[in-house]
Amino acid sequence: MTRTYLRPFTDEERRQIEDNIAAVHIPTGRAELLRAVARSVIGHALLGLAFGACALPFLQRRVTYTMGVVCTVLGTFTASGAFLGYHAYRKERAYQEDAARRTVEYWRERLDLGQYEVTEVTASEVAVVLPADDEAPMFFFSVGDGEVVCLSGDHLQDDGEDLAVPCAFSLLRFPGVEGIVEVVESGPRFAPTRVLSPDAFDDGYYPEDGEVIPARLQTLRADLKRLADAC
Repeated sequence: MTRTYLRPFTDEERRQIEDNIAAVHIPTGRAELLRAVARSVIGHALLGLAFGACALPFLQRRVTYTMGVVCTVLGTFTASGAFLGYHAYRKERAYQEDAARRTVEYWRERLDLGQYEVTEVTASEVAVVLPADDEAPMFFFSVGDGEVVCLSGDHLQDDGEDLAVPCAFSLLRFPGVEGIVEVVESGPRFAPTRVLSPDAFDDGYYPEDGEVIPARLQTLRADLKRLADAC
């Protein structure tokens, strides 16, 4: 059985989103910015100096060395390294600012929604398709009326070797936004009654996380192929 509804954030959930926004940090203090610039410029300058020192033996074949020539070569490489360091700092700074802006916008938009879409799931039986590599297994919960809820083991397993999963849980999503925010367990755990090998997905449909599909656990492999052929 499944039931979907909207509910407002709890005070704790709202506080957690506000904390996520407050945790976004970009250096703005003068001293902090100067340290960041200095680290990048000095680091690249030293790297340029090292390259210049390595280049001296090769230049010796064409140039007669004097103290002035050596200083010019090393100074050129060092200055080039410092310039590249400053350019790298500015590029990294722009990337950090853009990432921070996007992160803040992401959480503010969700805070403005003010509510979660909750899907309560109560299953009578569960099957699992084992992972091919280091991926998580995919669980299929029978909820009646010829429907199955599909959910990745990433949300359900503390131990990757333990296939026991809850028989009842709630999926929290932001309304109108793809992706599961959290899975809240509300029932005891039980083991899958059917275990399928990874090749069930070779010619079969691979569902989205949290998707409800028309299928039965008794004919799951055939149903996955049917759904793949229908796409």
